[in-house]
Amino acid sequence: MVASGAALALAVSGAPAVADDAAERDPIPVEEIHVSQAGFEFSIDARTLEAEVHSVAAEHIVQDTEGNVLRTGTLDASVDRGPVSTSSNGTQQVGDYTCVVEGNPDSYFFPVAPFDVSFGGNSNFTSYLYHPYVQWYARELVTGELTDQLEICSTGGGDVWNSWRQNFNGTTMTIEEATTYRIGNNWGQGVVENSGLVSATLGFQVQDPRVPVAINGSVTVEPSTDTYTGNLGNEPRYLLDWPVEWQANRVNAFYEAPDTFIWDGSNHFQGNVAHVLYEWVWTNPPNLNYWGGATIRAHCGVSLGLCDPFN
Repeated sequence: MVASGAALALAVSGAPAVADDAAERDPIPVEEIHVSQAGFEFSIDARTLEAEVHSVAAEHIVQDTEGNVLRTGTLDASVDRGPVSTSSNGTQQVGDYTCVVEGNPDSYFFPVAPFDVSFGGNSNFTSYLYHPYVQWYARELVTGELTDQLEICSTGGGDVWNSWRQNFNGTTMTIEEATTYRIGNNWGQGVVENSGLVSATLGFQVQDPRVPVAINGSVTVEPSTDTYTGNLGNEPRYLLDWPVEWQANRVNAFYEAPDTFIWDGSNHFQGNVAHVLYEWVWTNPPNLNYWGGATIRAHCGVSLGLCDPFN
């Protein structure tokens, strides 16, 4: 599934287009940061347990070290829908992941079909999995109203080659609402040195007789001394033009490294895991549109800028 960049207003208008292949093969200035990213809109019906990706668009953006946009271009992005799985692990297009638990209809706990968003170019590739889960009648409020909860587990990452070094790779999710529905979140913090595992767990918030389900997400990366973390709200390294009103429901998780010197960053697979938990009164669900995004940022890692084109 591919949509135009205009469909999602990904980043910056008015910037010149990325140069053609011949011009791209000129030396790449060391002060240039190349960004590949995808943004997508999806819906999840918590009652029918149907999910649909409505649009996805990807973009290549070149910035200077001050964050000014030098030029832009479009990329292809794909969405692969997966079946609802009862297994505990699997293999993405890149990297190994776990983000899967078995549903339990007797407890009104349901997995929703996951999807994978992927994009890349001549010297980079990024892929993130998004796996939603729904808990009906999670708990009773003091008003006597029952709630539903939705958790989305996202895990994945990306890689670079041809002498490029990535300094940022991450996933982000939000809901198209100004009202705050987010009641929980988590992300990977640090990497296990021997195994390269980045992981995070988040459980549903339920009352008896419900049994709380905890979902573990993990991804295997190349261990480094760089940072694996996340944050809430706007994160400027995702160049996604999302309204300010959506930021209260937004969760970000990423790998990050300096980009001061050409040897900074990583020339191996890097990524992270994000969880977000939303809740609403089951008779009054929020707008069912959600938004997600994934971004990789990189710089040329050899002297004189003698790298092949990024895209």
